[in-house]
Amino acid sequence: MATIEPTTPDATTEPATAPDAAAAPDAAAALDAAAAPDAAAEPATTADLLEKQDPGFPWVWRQRYFAVDAARGALVYSQDDAQKQIKGAIPLEMITTVVPAKDETGLTIEIADRTFVCRVPKATGTSRDDFVAALLDAIASHPHDGPVEIEGLPRSHWKDQDRYRARKKATREERTGKQSRLAREGYPERAVPLTLDWAVALPTYSPPTFTAERNTASEPADPVGVDWASRASWDGPLALFDGVPRNPIGRTGLGGRGTLPRWGPNQEARVIVSQRDALGSWQVVCVRRTGEQGWSLPGGLLPKISAAYPTSRQLRLMFGLQATAGSSRFNDERLSKIFPADPSAPQAAAPAPAVTAAEAAVAPTADIVPNASPRVAAAPAAAEAPEADDVAWVHTGFSDDSVSTDQAWLESAVAHFVALDDAADLSLLEGSGVAAVRWVGVPSSRGAPPSGTAGFWHDLQPLHQRWVRKAIMQHAVAEQAAKRGRK
Repeated sequence: MATIEPTTPDATTEPATAPDAAAAPDAAAALDAAAAPDAAAEPATTADLLEKQDPGFPWVWRQRYFAVDAARGALVYSQDDAQKQIKGAIPLEMITTVVPAKDETGLTIEIADRTFVCRVPKATGTSRDDFVAALLDAIASHPHDGPVEIEGLPRSHWKDQDRYRARKKATREERTGKQSRLAREGYPERAVPLTLDWAVALPTYSPPTFTAERNTASEPADPVGVDWASRASWDGPLALFDGVPRNPIGRTGLGGRGTLPRWGPNQEARVIVSQRDALGSWQVVCVRRTGEQGWSLPGGLLPKISAAYPTSRQLRLMFGLQATAGSSRFNDERLSKIFPADPSAPQAAAPAPAVTAAEAAVAPTADIVPNASPRVAAAPAAAEAPEADDVAWVHTGFSDDSVSTDQAWLESAVAHFVALDDAADLSLLEGSGVAAVRWVGVPSSRGAPPSGTAGFWHDLQPLHQRWVRKAIMQHAVAEQAAKRGRK
């Protein structure tokens, strides 16, 4: 699926000199103007051509071009592939379900007050499954937290172009790093940088630094002393600037490692185990860690940094220790039905050596890491997609979390497993470091929590909520693909 991105400054290296905000009265305005997207720019893009069913005349199908406007967080459809004659814009946070049809061309997109029925026209280059996968990724990465206000919306609100254009545009750093810049208990107050983009030099940027005392012995005090050539990342090669890594989503307003044990990427695994209740509604296993108020998906930091994703066996062990208090014959039988016995987890690309600023200055500009400064060649593509019986990966890579700093951040590998039949009769019991564990209902609409569980779902970390929703929609896609394969 095509994506409409805001225009950002093109800088292959940091400028030798930059305005000093303390000395130049207009420096802040100049930096903000350089880093902000051009509000007037509506860049043309080649969109995916679909046919949309007319709800009043179901035998009428109208051709429309669909594209994600990542800056405004909307799925836009128009009469032309340049997105000039916009007919509608569906806010990503309002999309509750994306379901492919039983055939290979149709799909439905549901929001609270409308269902959009679409299909891929014959003799086009559009792939229905690729379109659905890209849309699910866009929805999961859209940083809208909390319930969606549905009451009081005007009729056909998605057709109101003024409403769509009034939505605030956000840069990539703002979209992917919202949580990483929030206050966190035990952390000092973060600085507020004039611009988030590392591509814009800020000589006066000097944020506070913080590294928890319990982490001081686990890593060198200075990241320059780390053997970066041996460090892997699920997002590709690391760019080093004077021997120091930089958070890929830009400035966070805080230096050091915070409570993270390592400089650079810190890898964690998260496990989504879901089931349908008697009414067909989805539930997921959630845990509340000791000493914490909110809920999260089972999982945590991995002991070693690796280019490979965790195996099903590792994920099962992590889930069992936290959500079923270890091993029992009753639970082992059910866990063996949930987690594949002989997985072949997909392998990430082999770790590329960290790139120094001098090497990056002459790196090719093709396949670049977005918003890196200097620009760095991207990692090789990951291995082929796993087979149907492999782990269903929901997310692998950078994870937006308030634990992050400028020099340390989280990467998450999130896997989804569905409990079927008697496998759903797990005996949940608080395990290691867990104060509570339970099945939590997933709202069918983003605006309405399930009866009796509002306090649980809405206390689940916002990022984990988005992962769960993406996992459920991915599962619907996989179910339809399996049904087609059995025909």
